[in-house]
Amino acid sequence: MLVLSVAVLTIAGVLAVSLVSKVRSATAFRRFRDGVGDLGIPARLGTTAAVAAVLGESVTLGLVVVPATAAIGLFAAGSLFAILALVLWRAVARGTAASCHCFGSTKDTVAARHVARTGALAVLAYAAGVLDAAAYPSYLSSDPPAAIVAVAVSGVAVAAVVYLDELMWLFGGSPR
Repeated sequence: MLVLSVAVLTIAGVLAVSLVSKVRSATAFRRFRDGVGDLGIPARLGTTAAVAAVLGESVTLGLVVVPATAAIGLFAAGSLFAILALVLWRAVARGTAASCHCFGSTKDTVAARHVARTGALAVLAYAAGVLDAAAYPSYLSSDPPAAIVAVAVSGVAVAAVVYLDELMWLFGGSPR
């Protein structure tokens, strides 16, 4: 149950940070929309794709955080992350100089680490969906120490996902 709680909280946290980074201001949304175009989405579809991404993240987050719909939300999150991983992989394969706007504006060019991160999130979401479907009625722990551990571990995991570029730079794997 602890592993499932950590996985669900991690997926929910990543979706929440991603969503907030896109809608926190009109400027943030414009940067995200423009970034979608830089990843190879045709300019005429940029706004539509950006709005669809925000709506998809919103609905998915809502499904994930409600225990009764968490399994469906986790499968939706896995699909969302898989689609994004394919878009990022395509951008890397084309050698585009676009940056990843998953968690706000960044100067780092989309790289294999972004594809791997997003692919790992897809696998985590699908695995958690399977576990949640088997463990219904709830991924929530009724044991306070386990709940505290789950929140702490998932918080570290979300921070590692969100600050991947900074961690890569810190450990010498990414130029700035």
